[in-house]
Amino acid sequence: MNVKALLIAETLIFAALYFALTFILAPISFLPLQVRVSDSLIMLSAVLGLPVVYGVFLGCILANLFPVGYPPNPVDVVFGSLANLIASYL
Repeated sequence: MNVKALLIAETLIFAALYFALTFILAPISFLPLQVRVSDSLIMLSAVLGLPVVYGVFLGCILANLFPVGYPPNPVDVVFGSLANLIASYL
């Protein structure tokens, strides 16, 4: 299998995991004080590298664009996703 295709597949798996965890736990994920269990995936970036970084970033964008029961918040879409990108890259 092509290495690039494998990295893209891993990225999409982590994006789907982030989105699914946020969606399943929506009652606590979209309050003014957000408790996102899906952010625990950020720690895996230290072990698994860039696919997790980009996957968490993409998953956060998707979760913030399609919140359950709440309208999308543009500030949260942009700055929340960037915060996850920076946190997982560090």
